[in-house]
Amino acid sequence: MTEYHIPYLSEDEKLFLNTTATYSQARRTSSIEQTRLLVFLLKTATLHATCGSDIAM
Repeated sequence: MTEYHIPYLSEDEKLFLNTTATYSQARRTSSIEQTRLLVFLLKTATLHATCGSDIAM
């Protein structure tokens, strides 16, 4: 059986990893939300264009 050494992280290392993970998650969430908003706006614009509605934006 192979033994593995699992190092303990210092408080600074834990903080760094946690901060990095949080930042990455925020970036992914932001990107997803921006994509959803863009899709919504495109669908809305297409719907209004095909219905002949004039909406001031």
